[in-house]
Amino acid sequence: KGEAEHRQQQLVEVKGVAEIQNVRLREQNRLAHEFISHVSHEFRTPLTVIREYATTMKEELVGDVTPEQYKYLETIISRVDDLIVMVNDVVDISSLEANILVAMRRVCGVDEVLSGPRDVLERKAATSGVKLVVQVDPGLSAVFCDPAKAGRVLVNLGMNAIKFSESGQAVEVWCRRGSHPAEVMVGITDHGPGVPPEHLERIFRCFEQLDTTTRSSTKGFGLGLTIVRELVQLNFGRIDVQSAV
Repeated sequence: KGEAEHRQQQLVEVKGVAEIQNVRLREQNRLAHEFISHVSHEFRTPLTVIREYATTMKEELVGDVTPEQYKYLETIISRVDDLIVMVNDVVDISSLEANILVAMRRVCGVDEVLSGPRDVLERKAATSGVKLVVQVDPGLSAVFCDPAKAGRVLVNLGMNAIKFSESGQAVEVWCRRGSHPAEVMVGITDHGPGVPPEHLERIFRCFEQLDTTTRSSTKGFGLGLTIVRELVQLNFGRIDVQSAV
């Protein structure tokens, strides 16, 4: 009986220590999330200002711009877009881990989902010398989704496709009818180096990046495709990837 009581006392002590550690971990997680939210806000503000001033100059609202200056301003805007995507990725992955990322789904047209991403991807493609082709089948059904988060999926996929494309290649954004009349398929096709079959699952892992040489100076954090999969699932959609090396 004495041995049993001793073991029981040890279990109680271990449980107490574990509970204290859990409280500390929850507090550390809360502080980390607050820190990320604060830092992301501090990043967004100057990035937005830089982008607005560069856009104002590029559109010659404050004076004439030479072709060379126009090219430089396009590059500035494109790089700011890269940083904004990275900041959004960090915020989203933090929200996913904290289980506070939600979707505001509603009925909307495919054109609404495409409008925001199309502008961002056209600028990125132009800066990279890549041709962006958008193909939308006529008469597609309306979709029930969060258009902003569906747009984030297309931005992340499109930026990734452009990053791995050579100058002169094309990246296609397409919307087609699915096998079911009410199903809409939205996808990105590029002609980059491709991904080996054994690595197709790896590309969706958090902070995972394949050892592939790209001509882009923007490597990112390896979060883009992880967030893509999570946002697709949040919208009750499905994601599939096909690739040939």
